[in-house]
Amino acid sequence: MKHSAPQSAKFRKFVRILRPLIDCDLVSIETVAVGILERLWHVTIVSAPQGDIGRIEDEVLAELVGWHGDPSVLITAMVDSGFVDVCSVYRLVIHDWPDHAPGFIKGNLKKHNRAFIEVCQPEIAKPNQTQLNQTQPNSRKPGQQTATQPAEQCAKQTKVHWFELFWSAFPSGRKSGKQASRKVWDVAIRTTPAQTIIDAAVEYAASDVGQGEFVKSPASWLNQGCWDDDREAWRNKRSTQQTFSEKKTSNTLNAVTRFMDTDSQGRQTNGQEKICN
Repeated sequence: MKHSAPQSAKFRKFVRILRPLIDCDLVSIETVAVGILERLWHVTIVSAPQGDIGRIEDEVLAELVGWHGDPSVLITAMVDSGFVDVCSVYRLVIHDWPDHAPGFIKGNLKKHNRAFIEVCQPEIAKPNQTQLNQTQPNSRKPGQQTATQPAEQCAKQTKVHWFELFWSAFPSGRKSGKQASRKVWDVAIRTTPAQTIIDAAVEYAASDVGQGEFVKSPASWLNQGCWDDDREAWRNKRSTQQTFSEKKTSNTLNAVTRFMDTDSQGRQTNGQEKICN
């Protein structure tokens, strides 16, 4: 948090909202407010570096920032004071996060070709403008956005954002066919929430199968609906199935054993040498 933040108008408003909600005799409300906001920035850095803090459920977010009251009260206070913006696509976005994010966050996003999330608020045409468009249907200049275009752009941006999260979560050893995977992804999220698939991909990547040699490609994993798999099927796979290298080593050892158990006439000796007097 910037040193000048506690003197800002929105911080003072945040304090005024919190004051009747918190009974503090030993600590000032300003200190509590600073602590909540600092923890909010930390959560954003770790869990939502692009600023889309709305990906975290309100109950979880409240717990992470140390709020033990009604989560909706805290969210309302942060929105009303201007620290968090309501977004029609991402639900909640940190206000002006591109300006306040630490330098290493900006560098990391740039390195991975990712951008900060922009707040999506579809414009609503004014009555007189609507009447004008009705009387002059061709008055819109070529390339000029209509009121619905921003929402469509945000929806498209959201789809790309979620797919990139899935791609990042998937085991790195089999990240091939990205364009094919994107097409299957678009089909999968029509019937299954994107967050459900991403969470399953994270589990898959951390499982025995996900860290082994029999990892499915992202497109196959999505096409087969593997996010619904029994998680036990992803565990202890190596204990029941030999890898290619293990089979090769086993076959080599068996061949050496057979060679050692065979005498010069090609007969089996069962490991015992014949002693000739």
